[in-house]
Amino acid sequence: MIRIATLDDETQWLTTERIITEQCFESGDYSFSAYNDVDKFLLELKYKENDLYLLDMEFPLENGISGLSIGREIKDLYPSAVIIYVTCHAEYAIEAFEVNAFRYIPKILLEKKLPEAYKVLEPEIGHRKEEYFEVVTEKRMERIAKSQIYYMYKEKKYVVLIHSKGECKIRTSLGEIQERLNQDCFLRIDKGCVVNIKHIMSVEPYQVKMRTGVCLTVSHPQFKNVKDKIAEYWRKRN
Repeated sequence: MIRIATLDDETQWLTTERIITEQCFESGDYSFSAYNDVDKFLLELKYKENDLYLLDMEFPLENGISGLSIGREIKDLYPSAVIIYVTCHAEYAIEAFEVNAFRYIPKILLEKKLPEAYKVLEPEIGHRKEEYFEVVTEKRMERIAKSQIYYMYKEKKYVVLIHSKGECKIRTSLGEIQERLNQDCFLRIDKGCVVNIKHIMSVEPYQVKMRTGVCLTVSHPQFKNVKDKIAEYWRKRN
């Protein structure tokens, strides 16, 4: 499934993009989130990842922000995200490549060029397979996308798992969950805490700062090893 988000302060273009998207993905194997509020878009950006972003380049002056700066923020958070600029301002075409934009589509050519872009992108993005972690207790069953798990910590006989939609408590051990997750992005930073490296925004002396703004303590004896593993993971994905 392709997750698409679009940002434009003119709702008529959001409507046009939605209609084109519906026509291109008749199977319904996509999600489409439309925003005409920059602040709301940026707030949700930190917690909601998409595969493809359709961005205008210019916004009202009171926002003090451009499509280019938003593109940089998207790439900082989600390096593999695809960005397409949809705009009336052709003069920004060269600047768009600063954030490795996939395409730059003039709005007057939107109905022709956006389907072409979808056709090229769908085979690659549409077949990205999401893996899920299943939580089963006496009272509930839940599937959580592994990519959306931020971190987890031990609390007595339970493990509290923090993810994009909230949290859940499981009666198990950290070691067992880490084994079930079976991905190299999950790293133990302390005997009582495992983090998803994908959601680490910075590493500071004896702590890591997560996408949610939470700072988690890193064990002093493990700090160098943790820092090296995070650096290696980031380096492989740049």
